[in-house]
Amino acid sequence: MLQVGVSKANIKVMSKIASFLLAFAILFLTITKAAHAALSDAQTSYNASFATYQSRHDDYKRAKDAYDSFKTAAAKSEAFTKGKDYLTSCDELLLAYYSYLDQYGQTLNWHENNKLATSVQDTIKSEIEFITAHQKKVDGIKTLEEITPLAKELETHQNSTAKDKINYVYAVFRQTTAIDNFERFNKIATDLISKSQNKDTTVVNNWNSEIAEIKKSSTLNLENAAKLLEKQSGKTSSGDLGNLEKETTQSNSQIKRSINL
Repeated sequence: MLQVGVSKANIKVMSKIASFLLAFAILFLTITKAAHAALSDAQTSYNASFATYQSRHDDYKRAKDAYDSFKTAAAKSEAFTKGKDYLTSCDELLLAYYSYLDQYGQTLNWHENNKLATSVQDTIKSEIEFITAHQKKVDGIKTLEEITPLAKELETHQNSTAKDKINYVYAVFRQTTAIDNFERFNKIATDLISKSQNKDTTVVNNWNSEIAEIKKSSTLNLENAAKLLEKQSGKTSSGDLGNLEKETTQSNSQIKRSINL
């Protein structure tokens, strides 16, 4: 039988892409709270794409293992077919993920911060454009050896560029949601304070002072988060994202404290 060679880098690169996509799957699960028809459709599409991605990953691994064992042209052809399908599913999953993020952003109350909303949309659009271009390259490959360079290109882009850009999108979502929570809390608190102005009692006075303290603490957290976000310029490191999440979480925690007052 005819024996042919193939780069050992295929599985290694594909595994790294798999790890990256799994990380984004975890992030995806942390923000699926909004109820909206388009968002629901995007989530359904993502779930279907993720199932396909997992299935094609397993198919490629079996085909690659078979080729490594038998080294035949037929086995190589099968490994190529399954590898191409798998790489295509990686692109399709990322496109579904970015579509979900876009729809999620459209459900948020941006409080007239159109500049920030546009920044997020442009960031997501740029990633969709990259994946779409990569998808066309994958469509055109004819041999197993061509898979590794394109898999490496996707891996490098996701780890060096897309990761920080999507961290930025997530940071903006966190900040925007925290601001919306604060604005709704502030409106309710202001209404209640207005209604209690003529009630000079110890309970009311202490309640007002607690509300004032919550506002002060939450405002400080949001200001700190805003300062962190201003420095990002469309990209956010994991460390900066963690710091921003800390500030917005503390702001939300302060607001939740008002429920028990």
